[in-house]
Amino acid sequence: MAELFTLSGHRRLADVCRSPRTRAVFGAWAEGLGLTAYRQAMEASGVEPPNTGRITWSHVMGAGEGEVRREIGRLLEARIDQDAVRAGSWEWRAYAAELTDEFLVTPHERWPGRLPIQVVEEARLRLWLLHGSPGRRVLLQPVVPQLTREAEPSPEALAVLEPLRWLLERLRAGLVLTKTGRLPLSVVAPAAALFGWTRERPPRSEQEVTRLSAAFALLRAAGLVQIEHRRAYTTALGNRAIEEPAVLWRVALGEIFSGEGFDAAVAELAAALLLRYTEPLLIDLLLTLIHIVLAGEWNTPDGDTFNAVDLACVLGPWLTAGEALGCVRQTAEPGGHAVALTPLGREIVSAALRARALRPRRVPLEE
Repeated sequence: MAELFTLSGHRRLADVCRSPRTRAVFGAWAEGLGLTAYRQAMEASGVEPPNTGRITWSHVMGAGEGEVRREIGRLLEARIDQDAVRAGSWEWRAYAAELTDEFLVTPHERWPGRLPIQVVEEARLRLWLLHGSPGRRVLLQPVVPQLTREAEPSPEALAVLEPLRWLLERLRAGLVLTKTGRLPLSVVAPAAALFGWTRERPPRSEQEVTRLSAAFALLRAAGLVQIEHRRAYTTALGNRAIEEPAVLWRVALGEIFSGEGFDAAVAELAAALLLRYTEPLLIDLLLTLIHIVLAGEWNTPDGDTFNAVDLACVLGPWLTAGEALGCVRQTAEPGGHAVALTPLGREIVSAALRARALRPRRVPLEE
């Protein structure tokens, strides 16, 4: 193979064939570790499109995302052959990220009328919709048109995230946590009113201010805050989120429906149903519809079929948090308690559901 590449004028590819790294991959394969060694070699080669500020690639890709990624790989390989920048160097990583982002938003003849980033989003939206039972698709399909285009957040929506930005500001220089890993009172006390504390006495711990505790957990889960040796501080992404509200908006929304568990599945369907109906929806009906869809897909941790009480225990806190943020309103209707999204809630929940649908997929479709 190396000789063939040499004769055809592809010296770099011939060098890859003869390289110690290639021999090491074959050696690892004989020991059952070849796939890991191959992936490491591919990452070091410089031809793999990197994750950037615009995109994180899925581990499991639909056809459209895979095609876009392969086209970027071809572009990167062509630039390596031109000796534009040495592959694998720090300069190359920055250069590859810049090329990747530029490719995603530049029209390409392979996809007339669509940008490559739109091709990726369409593929992810399709996989998200196909995942799960037919009943799930019936509930989600009507809201898909609302998720196809990204909308700029309104000033009112960005204002909802202001407490998160305030907390990031306090963590930028680093903050020593309590022995139990909680925020100290020096932060909890001034944060209390901002995060919904209404009692007359001041709070005694982070745990008492539930919205503050939830916000701190969200910032950690979203990669905006890191903890090392009881010291919490903002990451590079967290620093960007402080300065750029749109970054905080995008990252925070991605965490509203994070995970693959039962809680996320319930919230996802509740959001879709509330987006679908503009009039208040009876909570009993909401629970019934979700139960019908999820009953055949999920069990309790003990392996039993979950019931209405289990479902209410998950949905209740989600609705309460939405009400605290001004996204949800609960009313008393002739048939019982009902719930609806406020205009602000429709904007935030729609954007959050879009973020969930377009997140990079990390598990196979059948799982």
